[in-house]
Amino acid sequence: MDVSKSGAAQQKADETHGENNGSAGPSSTPEENSADKAVSIDDLKKEIDELRNEVRLAMAKEKINDEEIKRIHELTACRRRQLKKERNDYVILVEKFAQKLAYYQSVAENDRRLFEENWQSHISHIQSARWCDERLLLELGFNLCGGSNSDRTRKKKRMEALNLEDAFEQEGLTNLTVGNKSTDWKANFNYWTSGLRQGASVGRWVWCRPNGPTVFTSDLKWELGQPDNAAGNEDCAHFRFVLNSTGTIITDRNCMSRYIFACKMQISTTPKPCIVSCPRDPCKRNATLFDTGNYLKNGFSYGNWHDGCGRQFLFYFKNPSNWTTAYQHCCGIGLTLASMETEGKRRCLFNLITTQYNSENFGDFWISGTDLGCPSDYHWCSLNRDFVNPEIRWKDGHPMAGRNCVYLEIRNESMLLATADCNEEKMFLCDVRKNATIRRGMQGECAEIWNITTDQIDLLLNASAFLSENISLNLKVITIS
Repeated sequence: MDVSKSGAAQQKADETHGENNGSAGPSSTPEENSADKAVSIDDLKKEIDELRNEVRLAMAKEKINDEEIKRIHELTACRRRQLKKERNDYVILVEKFAQKLAYYQSVAENDRRLFEENWQSHISHIQSARWCDERLLLELGFNLCGGSNSDRTRKKKRMEALNLEDAFEQEGLTNLTVGNKSTDWKANFNYWTSGLRQGASVGRWVWCRPNGPTVFTSDLKWELGQPDNAAGNEDCAHFRFVLNSTGTIITDRNCMSRYIFACKMQISTTPKPCIVSCPRDPCKRNATLFDTGNYLKNGFSYGNWHDGCGRQFLFYFKNPSNWTTAYQHCCGIGLTLASMETEGKRRCLFNLITTQYNSENFGDFWISGTDLGCPSDYHWCSLNRDFVNPEIRWKDGHPMAGRNCVYLEIRNESMLLATADCNEEKMFLCDVRKNATIRRGMQGECAEIWNITTDQIDLLLNASAFLSENISLNLKVITIS
């Protein structure tokens, strides 16, 4: 066999095999193929392990995310609940604030209404006070303002800002609070005045008045520890009503603070066009009518004497006289022509007559009222006091024009005032307060007229004690002079 031919055939077969295997180079050896196969398995195992680790990490991470998400959900839900509660609380707070605002607005409106409704009564009440021998009108303002604003306000009203001449005038303002409690007081409590520290000498204060500054008097009542010029800027004087025994006080305040303004002015009064003509001769007793023991001789011959209502009354029957002579007769026996200045006194005397004595006291009796020289302006001559109309009980059709003197018409079921010609002759009524000191005599008279005890009278006259007591009786205010 040809060896060369056999080798060529073998070479051709190898090439054909190589083409079939897609390999252009020489074929690999078995050792090389075994090594390549071993490397591929290791890589695969490594890759699988890496994949397993990634899966584990992914699973762990997924678990962590679930827990985190759950926690976030819980926190979110909790925060939502908190926000909802806070929102509800806020809504409730807003509602409460709105209610309070509405309440304070209604209170302010009610105070304004009360102030307006009671203004005339305030004026009449204040006008009845007399301070320092002059009549003053005090206007208690309603709007809050600073010190400078209060000054502008009073200028518009042609008044001057509140100032106090002295302790007597301050006491006059204090008297406005007597008998009042905070629930009864219709005005405010705190007011600006015209008082300033500026412009005064060291340690002194001045009132800014239209005619120039006036130094505070030393007897004015400041609050305890005042003035103290706290923070070094309290240069304005503030006035306060205190509804207890303190009465009224002054303090120093920052001028930028806001308080109610108060103004005052002197009331210009028109002099009365006429003066009632009372008997000119002084009321003196006739000594010849009394014995050495100072007792009236033949006292019972003059008429009927009655003791009651804190006084001694004489129904004078002895010598019916005209009004002027009746006045003189009463003075001559140490009495005065009686006055019925209050409804309480008239009612007390009527009850005394009708319940304790017989009809012999019925009739017409001159009393001390007259309008002689001043028509329709009636005056009690024995008291030197004008009539207070609400206290007078006139007979129907009286007083009558041209009939200038007043008499008391006493009948079985009535006792009324009436007028007649002063020259008519009538019986007359004299009286005198029971024998006692002036104070005790007045107390006894008030006690019997108003049916209260002298201890209760003492309580009425003691303002600080009166405010702290429990009063069980209806007491009428009594003016005593």
